[in-house]
Formats: sequence, C-alpha cells, structure tokens
Amino acid sequence: MEWYQVLTIVAANLGLFLWSVRQSRNDFLHTCRIIESIQSEMKEFHGKLERQDAEFKSHLKYANHGKREGDK
Repeated sequence: MEWYQVLTIVAANLGLFLWSVRQSRNDFLHTCRIIESIQSEMKEFHGKLERQDAEFKSHLKYANHGKREGDK
C-alpha cells in the first residue's frame, strides 16, 4: 500500500470524526434548548395553576363565610 493511500484513509476518517463531533454538539445544544423551553412552559403552567387554586379557595371561603352568616 502506498503512503498517499494511507494518508487518504487517515484524512477521510479524521474528517468523518470531526463532522460527527460537530453534529453531536449541535444535537446536544438543540436538546438543551428544547428542555429549557419545556421547563419554562412548566413554570408558567404551575404558576397559572397556583393562581387558579388560590382563586378557587378564596371563592370557597367567601361562599362558606356567607352561609355561616345566613345561618345565624
């Protein structure tokens, strides 16, 4: 086997390795962005859920308070 053939094989493998590393990094960054967006959506959802729960409890408290006064 000639040296130019060895160098061609080494260069091709090095190129494929570098391309693979770059693709892996891009996939990792894309996955991180997706996870961050899901986490922000979860925070927004839980915030809305807490506000809704607080409003519901205040309505129940008001309704129960009104019934007690009406019973007296």
